Amino acid sequence: NMKNNAYKTHIKSTIYFLSLLIPLIGQTLQSVTDEKTGDPMLVGIGQKTDLMMGHFGEWFNEEKDAIITIEKGSDNSYFGKITWMKFPNDENGNPKTDPLNPDEKLRSRARLGMVMMNNFTHIEGNVWDDGNLYDPKKGKDYSGMITLADENTLDLRGYIGFSFIGRSSTWTRKLD
Repeated sequence: NMKNNAYKTHIKSTIYFLSLLIPLIGQTLQSVTDEKTGDPMLVGIGQKTDLMMGHFGEWFNEEKDAIITIEKGSDNSYFGKITWMKFPNDENGNPKTDPLNPDEKLRSRARLGMVMMNNFTHIEGNVWDDGNLYDPKKGKDYSGMITLADENTLDLRGYIGFSFIGRSSTWTRKLD
């Protein structure tokens, strides 16, 4: 009888423990659709974020005068290149270049098609860090961090030295 009571207490404890876990599990799992097959999938938030990053896509910069296409590289880091510009030509009608680049050899390269961000690695959750950003409008290089605020909003932080000393920019996903 004493053994039976201990067993019942153990079962009640286990049920109570599981009742606490179930809401937590529900919060960390989300339903998403497989982009290739259209099948629904249940994945953890980290996996969902990585799924979105795997097909990261096209983003308008804050000024909405350029689209940067972000892709996953062969080394599993992310990079972005300028794939559309509202004003791709200079005042003389020539394709814009990179005249402010500190490296003289790069000043004649075309701005359209330029890789302007690279080496972003997934840190945790919805944050990618340890990247490099290049601002062709200023000719400056920055360390960078990306936070995926939601499915269609990216918060970029460019900085020199410490991330709290820098500039933030919000990009929005190009929706067709």
